[in-house]
Amino acid sequence: GGGLYESRKLSGNLHRLSSYCKGAAGGFSITNCQMSGYWLLVAGCWLLVTESKILEMNREFGNLGAYNRKLSTTEARDQRPGASSQRLPFMMNNRTLRNAALAIIAGCLLLAIGCGGESLIRPEESSAAKESVLLRMRYTIQVGAFSNIDNAVRLTESLERQDLDAYHFLHSSGLYKVRFENFRTKQAARSRAVDLQRRGIFDGFYIVEPETYAAATDYHDGNVRLREELVRTARRYVGVPYRWGGESPRTGFDCSGLTRVVYRLNGLDLPRSSKQQWKVGRRIDRSRLQKGDLVFFATTGGNRISHVGIYTGGNKFLHAPSRGRRIQLSSLSNKYFKTRYVGARSYL
Repeated sequence: GGGLYESRKLSGNLHRLSSYCKGAAGGFSITNCQMSGYWLLVAGCWLLVTESKILEMNREFGNLGAYNRKLSTTEARDQRPGASSQRLPFMMNNRTLRNAALAIIAGCLLLAIGCGGESLIRPEESSAAKESVLLRMRYTIQVGAFSNIDNAVRLTESLERQDLDAYHFLHSSGLYKVRFENFRTKQAARSRAVDLQRRGIFDGFYIVEPETYAAATDYHDGNVRLREELVRTARRYVGVPYRWGGESPRTGFDCSGLTRVVYRLNGLDLPRSSKQQWKVGRRIDRSRLQKGDLVFFATTGGNRISHVGIYTGGNKFLHAPSRGRRIQLSSLSNKYFKTRYVGARSYL
């Protein structure tokens, strides 16, 4: 009786857990689906093990009862205890077996979906979209001053081959320059720059200090002026051919290079890819967008993040449409982007 009660209790709990995980799979992001899958596997295995223990207990108690009944007969009096007892047939509860199997299969499927390929993000939802503050840019090395963007691209690639985190940008002077790495101390930055200079990677260099960034200035205005600086920096690139990410066979084309450069030039260390940028940001409803926030789109089908731009106000955003095309302003009301809009993130 106790074993049957425990079996039914476990089956009921598993049924409730399965219902919860179905809801999680339908309403949460992949990260939570992975967790649901994990717990389904644990529940299924736990149910099988527990039911086996209950089955063994029932079998032992059942055989003990049969043995005692046989002892009361004349034929069993002269036999040694247990000599003629027979194991009684006991079978695992079919409902329990079915629930355990379903839990294990569902758990494997959820884990497989969650672990394979790129992150699948539902519109306006992300379990990873937690409030976070980007790391500040500290000491950075700046080199080169080119009127031709191709020269800046070549120097950037040369530095990347040295396993350096490099990026080129359009300076307010109209020249293209290159910056790389984010050092904790000025001495560390200078030592690295001198070493590369001796190896002939570049001629002169300049150490950019943290105090020079807009993000280092406390305006006491709720980041209003910092947001304006982000937009002002982004607008500088309107009409410029997009050359970030598309020239490197290792990284391929990724429009997130533009957003990363704009944020870094203002002192905020934004991650490299659009998917990483989506994950570290704080979710912002479309109706509450502010200048400098990033807007994300699924332009390759489904809900996979594949495109990002910088919101500039007035329902418009600045972005790099595709390889070889010029950076431009577009409207969020545009049918193409409206139907592919996934969500927005803020970092301020």
